[in-house]
Amino acid sequence: MIILKREKRICRIMTSDTYKLYPNSYPDDLLARIIEDGATQQYFKDVYRISKTGACNRDVFICSALENEVGEVNTRDAYLAEKNREYEIGEWSTSCCDCLSAAQEKLALMERHHDRPLILIGNILPETGYSVLTTERKTIKLLPAKKLRKKKHHIDWWIFKDQDVSEHFRILEV
Repeated sequence: MIILKREKRICRIMTSDTYKLYPNSYPDDLLARIIEDGATQQYFKDVYRISKTGACNRDVFICSALENEVGEVNTRDAYLAEKNREYEIGEWSTSCCDCLSAAQEKLALMERHHDRPLILIGNILPETGYSVLTTERKTIKLLPAKKLRKKKHHIDWWIFKDQDVSEHFRILEV
């Protein structure tokens, strides 16, 4: 195992083979694609996640691709058929922010559409999945500067199956 230290996080690059770390509903090639794009198992301290329901439980950390506007879960096959079997890996991640002001902006937008959204604060631990600052993803770096600025404080986090990461988060009292 190789350990790299960077700012608010510690990167762990696992040298052993990894296999089927994600639920069956996820694309089969997801792990290879996220590693290729620069994600590692790393520690992020004090990250923020918006809870649309005001709860801090496992359901708050579902990936974007499986959660639609009314909070119902789609299947991988239905989702990929709709997208013509092409997908952007960020859609299969759970979004977090590394900056409180960015989370507060997102909260203000959520308050228009949801009854009790709240900000959660916690840590991303290496054993919970792969993660990367979105602006450090290799494929994202190809975007125009204007779109990159919008992703400045965004973290993509691909949570391993059977992980309840809500244990590492709490409701932020403001």
